Amino acid sequence: MLDLSELRTWLVQEGITANDTLLTAIEARAVALVQQWTGRYFGATDTGYTEYLDGNGEQVIYITDTPTAEPAMYTRDSLLSSWIQTAITYVEHEDRKVINLLEPWPEGVRNVKAVYSRGYASGSVVPSDIRQLVFDTCKALFLDSRMGEQRTGEPNLLDRIPFAAQTVAKWRSPLL
Repeated sequence: MLDLSELRTWLVQEGITANDTLLTAIEARAVALVQQWTGRYFGATDTGYTEYLDGNGEQVIYITDTPTAEPAMYTRDSLLSSWIQTAITYVEHEDRKVINLLEPWPEGVRNVKAVYSRGYASGSVVPSDIRQLVFDTCKALFLDSRMGEQRTGEPNLLDRIPFAAQTVAKWRSPLL
């Protein structure tokens, strides 16, 4: 998500390439933490992401991530039956709503499948508040590494980053 040179600048490491492996690992960890905190995907483009959902008997069903194009939606009657593509009208609401105006989604467990592209292509713009949260998380992780602190699970990391809780709350996937 972040260019190594901008990460070096943010961490006041310009011209210091000896820490590049560490910075790359920290950036990957920071992105993973932000994704874990929000329940959303902010990585590179994933063109064939498949998500299995529970049919809810209603005409509205949510997918987790922001698709880059209209998703292909499938349903099936049972675990042994074949997937059948469903005609949908896709409407973005809170970045992830799929609406089927023809009929309600059949009720069931993991009986709806969404296949879509998600993420950000190289050079595309990740939301600025998410980028800032990744920068700030990198800084906290980098400072921890410099101080010799080993934290498993970063239990209070979110509390130590200014405005992190607000950003996470804004982007958090709703629990349905």
